Amino acid sequence: MILSKSPVTTLKIKPYLKATTQIGRKKVTVWNLHSPKSLRIKQYQSNYFNKLQEDIKNDNSLHKIICGDFNSTPHNDIIRRLKRDFHAAHQHTFWPLSYTYPSLKSFISTPLPFIKIDFFLLSNSITVLQYRRLKEYANSDHYPITTTITFQE
Repeated sequence: MILSKSPVTTLKIKPYLKATTQIGRKKVTVWNLHSPKSLRIKQYQSNYFNKLQEDIKNDNSLHKIICGDFNSTPHNDIIRRLKRDFHAAHQHTFWPLSYTYPSLKSFISTPLPFIKIDFFLLSNSITVLQYRRLKEYANSDHYPITTTITFQE
């Protein structure tokens, strides 16, 4: 979800949501996504991430954030490729319960083990001050995550 006190500009509807906004005096581009499930449609997910990477590469913002449900673990090739140019918010803090799926509410009906598939990936110009997985959210099979950031000068 993208919430901003400043107007959101250049909103583009693609297989993901892209928005440019101001945080303080900094222009920030945010890609909010919900990737297709890699377990079922791997080729579609690969095409999806190729389009995303091309869009990121063509964007001239210094400050970039990619966030959302990646439906991929940190060891997936797609996440590794993105982490060449971005760092994951959860790696900058000690948080022993970093898995985001499934939430306890949906665990009984989900045969998967606890995994991390939701991320904040940040450009190197952004510093993580805090990362947290929140308590279970009422109607979600994922745990919500939050991060507090600042910008390098």
